[in-house]
Amino acid sequence: MYRVLAALSGAICSIPSCLPVKLSPVVKPLMESIRKEENELFQRESAKHLCALMNLVVSRSPSPVPKIVGNLTTFLCSDTNFTPPIDELEGILSWTNLSTESESTGGKKPQKSVEITDPSEIEAGKGIALQRRGAAYALKSIVSFFGVDLPIKVSKLWELTFGTLKNTSLDSGNIRLSKM
Repeated sequence: MYRVLAALSGAICSIPSCLPVKLSPVVKPLMESIRKEENELFQRESAKHLCALMNLVVSRSPSPVPKIVGNLTTFLCSDTNFTPPIDELEGILSWTNLSTESESTGGKKPQKSVEITDPSEIEAGKGIALQRRGAAYALKSIVSFFGVDLPIKVSKLWELTFGTLKNTSLDSGNIRLSKM
């Protein structure tokens, strides 16, 4: 069902005069397609249509763009196998992983074995992987679509990407960043 609604939303995004005042009926099917679609082609198309929609509504007040970007980053970071929770990190992630592996295996490379016996865990893992893939497509599409206008038109993504880096580097005092 969400495929049909996402395709309809994509068509609406192609005709700016057809955009409704309330955007949820247009945004939601695209986000659902990005989050749940198994077919890569449909996910990519939904991501492209979402970019076009964001471009059309970026000047609205209040703008839905920050919420869309926030949801996409949540989708991307929801897979804890791919993105570990930030409060669990100490130091450089790759160095921490290397140290842990060396201590537990006596310096030998560990054998990775994952045992999932519950079918619901397999489905949940598949859903999270689809969600992460769709969010990655959408965020890449946004960056490509907006290009040099990204810091102005999609400031939330710029802030999420570089704001944390800037704040961290300023707190540590080791890295100096020029004004962004």
